[in-house]
Amino acid sequence: MYYGANYEYAYGLYGLMFFDKAGNCILQAGDCTNNTVEEIVLEDDERVIGVVSRLNRGFPAYHQDVQFKIHKV
Repeated sequence: MYYGANYEYAYGLYGLMFFDKAGNCILQAGDCTNNTVEEIVLEDDERVIGVVSRLNRGFPAYHQDVQFKIHKV
């Protein structure tokens, strides 16, 4: 999450990066150059099946309150 002083809300998602077990980036979306990072590590039997967020109509590409939908296989 990155703090943006010019936005109506303090925190929002700018980018996502997904890594495999070896630490190789397998997917990147958006701007991932910010220093503020939240890391989520899945167990071997878990998969991300979706992403849910709250949108601001004034900033349609600015996601807030991001949650991952995680499924155990």
